[in-house]
Amino acid sequence: MFKKLFQSKKAPAITREQALREGGYTREDGSNLSPDGRILLNGPTVLSEVYQVPEGVRFIFDHCFNKSVVKDGKTCRVVIPSSVIYIGEHAFDNNVSIFVDKSK
Repeated sequence: MFKKLFQSKKAPAITREQALREGGYTREDGSNLSPDGRILLNGPTVLSEVYQVPEGVRFIFDHCFNKSVVKDGKTCRVVIPSSVIYIGEHAFDNNVSIFVDKSK
């Protein structure tokens, strides 16, 4: 599904490890962003009912939410801002309780 939405866009030319070494940072919710805040490297470890991808993020990295767990086994609504132009391969694999809403 995501491939169809974002197939004309190119992936960022940096690895997760490079971004973290170059000053990437961890937010209070446990998610990791690139130094410039444009790449969401990892989603939070634990998600609540709604997770807002930070405004200004342009790329959601491959396998970004694979290790995320939804609190209390409920469904999490991930809201993706219009600034996102690329969602990596398998960004939401292994986490069937996430609902993505690209309404913004």
